[in-house]
Amino acid sequence: MVIYILFSLISFGFLLVKEKHLQFYAFVSALVIGYISYFIIVPETSDMYRHFQEIDYFRKIGWAWHNSENRINTNLGTLIVFYIFSLLPNNAIFLFSIPFLSYFLIFKLIIMIFNDYNYSKNWLFTASLFATFSFSYFYLIFSVRTWIMFIVFFYTLYIEMIREKHIFTCWICYFFLILFHYSAIILVCLRFFFLIIDFKANTWIEKIKKYFLLLIILFLVILSFKLRVFSIIIMKYNNYKTYNVYGMWQIFSCIGKTMGCVLMVICLWQKKWDKIRQNYSKFILGVFIIICFFANNYQILLRFSDCLIIASIPILPDQMFFQQRKASFYHAMFCMTLVIISSVIYNVIFDYRLISFTY
Repeated sequence: MVIYILFSLISFGFLLVKEKHLQFYAFVSALVIGYISYFIIVPETSDMYRHFQEIDYFRKIGWAWHNSENRINTNLGTLIVFYIFSLLPNNAIFLFSIPFLSYFLIFKLIIMIFNDYNYSKNWLFTASLFATFSFSYFYLIFSVRTWIMFIVFFYTLYIEMIREKHIFTCWICYFFLILFHYSAIILVCLRFFFLIIDFKANTWIEKIKKYFLLLIILFLVILSFKLRVFSIIIMKYNNYKTYNVYGMWQIFSCIGKTMGCVLMVICLWQKKWDKIRQNYSKFILGVFIIICFFANNYQILLRFSDCLIIASIPILPDQMFFQQRKASFYHAMFCMTLVIISSVIYNVIFDYRLISFTY
């Protein structure tokens, strides 16, 4: 409950802070979340605890540990991150950094959308409440990599796809995310798919660009086979099937979050939307199709239901933009409320009560 009280205060603060101070407020808010997380007791069964062990080994042995036969089979990008944190004196700094970076990016994404579309302060409050209450703080802290990968990917996607800025830097980030967690290749390939089908090559320069994109895809596919990405993904997919399902409540929560996000996209769909926002909404539906395709694997649903929450932030409705379609706005708000309730009920009863602190 402490976490939800903190999230409520932060969200309410977005209503009070002046627009010119929003970036600083986002930084301080993320800093507070990171500081509280610094004191969390990490259970030995969690991924975070295993990451602590990897960092300890790097601290003792140095970079040579990445070639050790005894190390955990981890991606190259993750090993680089672990090595960097091994240069710091305390593993709790890693525990602080994960939620700090994650929530800072979430708040920055919300502020970017707020500024880009001139939304109201009420939207700012609603978006912050939706993101903090719905996205799983528990899994971000204890499972780490998949959840932070979702945040970084959709923050980057908004800049690359909707803002159409820093394209080259964004694609470098996509590539690093694949090295950080191989499941990112699913989202990156989906982005390539929509990029190619939407690409209209009317001039010879545009045709060269399209062929260049195809070459990049070919390069990524070859590199993926070289790094055994697909075989590792298949292995992890099969391993996920053996994981326990923690009760029907967890399934209902994931289904509620997934369906709420997808129905919200459908409710808000407008033909007069610019093509970029339409394509972004199609991307969200593409993620949903992936979830349906792997419906027999519960762990995919568990992870990608939170993926949809972060993906949905740019399309959250603002009432002032739906004066002529108030029914659609209220339907979308109902779907958003469904997502929040599905998350909060499960988290309060099951997950968040397992979080304990050293103080």
